[in-house]
Amino acid sequence: MRVFGLQKVGGCKHRIVRQLHYTAWPDHGTPRRPLSLLRLVRLTNNWWADNRGPIVVHCSAGIGRTGTFLAVHQLLAAAEMGHRVDVLQCVSNLRKNKEGMVQNEKQYMLIYNILLEALLCRDTRFPASQIQQRLHELQKENPHSHLTGYQMELQALDRLSEVFMASPHCEALKPNNKSKNRDLSILPVDGHHCPLMSVMGPDGSPGYVNAVFADSLTRNNRFIITQLPLKETIIDFWSLVYDYKCTTVVIMGIPKNRDEAFPVFWPESGFCTHGPFTVSLCSEEIKDGFTSRTLKLSHTKQKSFAEALQIKMLQLNNWPEKDILPKTRATIISMCSYGEECQREGNEETPTLVMCRDGACRSGLFCVASLLHEQLQSEGQVDVFQAVKMLRRVRPQIIKDMNQLIFCYQIAADYIDS
Repeated sequence: MRVFGLQKVGGCKHRIVRQLHYTAWPDHGTPRRPLSLLRLVRLTNNWWADNRGPIVVHCSAGIGRTGTFLAVHQLLAAAEMGHRVDVLQCVSNLRKNKEGMVQNEKQYMLIYNILLEALLCRDTRFPASQIQQRLHELQKENPHSHLTGYQMELQALDRLSEVFMASPHCEALKPNNKSKNRDLSILPVDGHHCPLMSVMGPDGSPGYVNAVFADSLTRNNRFIITQLPLKETIIDFWSLVYDYKCTTVVIMGIPKNRDEAFPVFWPESGFCTHGPFTVSLCSEEIKDGFTSRTLKLSHTKQKSFAEALQIKMLQLNNWPEKDILPKTRATIISMCSYGEECQREGNEETPTLVMCRDGACRSGLFCVASLLHEQLQSEGQVDVFQAVKMLRRVRPQIIKDMNQLIFCYQIAADYIDS
């Protein structure tokens, strides 16, 4: 955002011009987070309401991105006035005035995604100072729907997840890959899955593992979320760590009675070999509620052990299988803080790998806690709903339980109090 003073040479009138420069639109494609463009449109509308002068909208050619912005602007205005929202008619009208407005299918789909965001989700951000007031409001029952604020947010998330779950899972359901999924209802969405490079499929295509990339508020592919490996996918798991240079691995609990269904995939002493990978245990330390291990991962093609990837593996210890929630929020917060420290010491540019039994139910809790911490530090605001929705876009099964959603809000409150 920039503010300019504008005055004609020799003139006496002085104008203030506000410029909003949207930087999250890649050269090829569309923004990964529709919410950011929606907020730009809303901010522009708020400024326009105060000044009522014409708005200048432009991009490189003045048709694709500009047309998308104008379509969203007009359709939101129609929705607010209670009029029919017709994307096809809106774009057709724009093209009558200027040929080529909204250039491709991705931009057309983006309009729908932004409208979905705007019409199904209210603005759920609030300043950190209002956390206790917000928690009190969420506990109240709406007199019309007879639902609490928490229930209404979970209901909205579930409606959005129906859309997210309609995305294709072709890679996960290939005959050679189907057996590599623990739960066929929890599959990586095409376009967000993590293809393997050091392990190839039988047909010579990139190897497969049930894992997805997830963004944070400021970084694309901030996390990789995956399931605990099966006996036959341990090599795939270490390939995932190796290929994406993951220096921090977070395990959100492992069943106590480990068997072939949940094999140990790291060395409990010395080293172990899985296909072309050698994993060595360098150290192990018991912390408050979790275990920290330092591992070295090397590939047979590496010339020396010095080239091995150093990994910090954090394993949560106090979350029984039968429980929906971990024993304490403090352990999750402590793991998040320690994980962020490990990531800074390792490589901040690579993803943090987060895993649990099915790659969804527990992993999501760690990722949401991390996102909330990031938002509080960068913006001084909290938006639990959007944090969960951002993760559900790639893993719709994350935070499906009301108690977990409340837990996320309580973690935000703990962050603020500390």
